[in-house]
Amino acid sequence: MEELMNKNIKNIISKSAAAVALAAMLVTGEAGYCNANDFGITRAEIITVKAAESFDYVVSNVNEYVNVRAEASTSSAIIGKLKKNSYGKILSRGEKWTKIESGEVVGYVSNKYLLFDEDAIAKLTSLKKYKAIVNASKVNVRKGTGTDTEKVGTVDKGSRFNLIASKSTEEWICVRGKVNGKTVTAYIYAKYVDKVIELAVAEAVGTGNTENAAVTGEKVTDAQESTETTKTEEETKTEEENKTETKAETKEETKTETKEETKTETKAEGKKDDGVPERTTRAAVTLSDEDIIKLATIVYMESNSESYEGQLAVANVVINRLVSGIWGDTLDDVLYAPNQFAGAKTNIPKYKNKINESNIKAAKEAAAGNNNIGDYMYFRTVRGANLASYKKYYILGNHVFH
Repeated sequence: MEELMNKNIKNIISKSAAAVALAAMLVTGEAGYCNANDFGITRAEIITVKAAESFDYVVSNVNEYVNVRAEASTSSAIIGKLKKNSYGKILSRGEKWTKIESGEVVGYVSNKYLLFDEDAIAKLTSLKKYKAIVNASKVNVRKGTGTDTEKVGTVDKGSRFNLIASKSTEEWICVRGKVNGKTVTAYIYAKYVDKVIELAVAEAVGTGNTENAAVTGEKVTDAQESTETTKTEEETKTEEENKTETKAETKEETKTETKEETKTETKAEGKKDDGVPERTTRAAVTLSDEDIIKLATIVYMESNSESYEGQLAVANVVINRLVSGIWGDTLDDVLYAPNQFAGAKTNIPKYKNKINESNIKAAKEAAAGNNNIGDYMYFRTVRGANLASYKKYYILGNHVFH
């Protein structure tokens, strides 16, 4: 009896240790791996935990525009239109609808057509519309996150940089831009920069302003100020893209809510790319032998079951990201960027000995400039993709590139 009690107590302690380890990951917000076998749990599985990044703004995820309504219902009045690559501040977020403030428009938008949190930040970063503007004179720019790191240079008040949120911390903002005439990725103490979003805001219906939306610079600290007005995409759209949604609106009252949301909440949803992206040859990217192995391992992890063309496409997505500079200047910056290649830090060492000739060839060819996927910088499985949200996309094997 005593032996049985001791055994049960040990099992409880072991399982508690697993729970503590998992809770620690949740509290710290760090990615971690917890093997249930290590704690004597019957159902063995690996758990990856990453705290979600919260962001107070949304970015539209449509091809042309999405309706902003007075209430959280498709039967409610349309009071504004949130165009492609526009944004709003979240006032309240529900399961299906989010109340936003965008320019002078305050209303509800269906969650289907909005990007939230890290997705919104990633979109802003890829568009280079998330800015860090220096708010003090003679501010130091450094190579790392600390006053003891090497100084890259000094910048004046009003200097503008692209903000790299994935590499920023609470105290140090990662920026990319020119310092002393040289483009660098570096860090500025957070106190000395304002985070600014530079995207268009919603157009109010009935104001007469149907052609242009002002591009605003909004400090993420809530203060909004107009910084510039630029030509919007609406001015350059084709005649077909500029058709009104009259037909959809006249039928709206007789459709079910689900069909209404699909037909009337957005216009001109995603369109498949016209054929295979043109194969091009670009300037080679210099990678070390170790980098080639890392890239080949990502190819193995993400696309080993795909054709060679599918593997080459994945390798080129990584190279496209590296060339863009959005995620940083090195291959490690790209591969280990938060919320991008899941588990890369743990799994690259784990799987690098399993790569094959096809994986290595794809990595080497992509680095050499053999590009078969155009300028696409994202991919995911077709099964899990919302194809309607992409302006253009290309399906190759089991992946959709966008």
